[in-house]
Amino acid sequence: MAHFYSDALRSLVPKAKLSIMNEDYETLQWDESNTDTKPTKAELDAEIARLDAEHLAKRYQRQRTNDVSERMSGIQTSYPKIGEQLDKLWHDIDEGKLDKNGEFYKYIKNVKDTFPKT
Repeated sequence: MAHFYSDALRSLVPKAKLSIMNEDYETLQWDESNTDTKPTKAELDAEIARLDAEHLAKRYQRQRTNDVSERMSGIQTSYPKIGEQLDKLWHDIDEGKLDKNGEFYKYIKNVKDTFPKT
């Protein structure tokens, strides 16, 4: 996800009164009643880079939970719903497989291997 000036502005000065057109810094109108200083273009560019890096760093979490923003990847491996997880866990305990041979472990391991934490 690429972030924009409006995202950076909401992040840096969430309560500021302003307007911006077409994500063009030159159109940024800063209300006189704002107590915060108007961010510079360089500050907004740095905040966009930070937001993009943060979003990318947490991608594995979205993938593991099949977040709507990641569904376009075509990979449908994700954690099962909690009820399914508990059912797998119960069956593994019942069958004496509460180790790395049980279905619960194998399923969760597959998701973690498919979407490793970076």
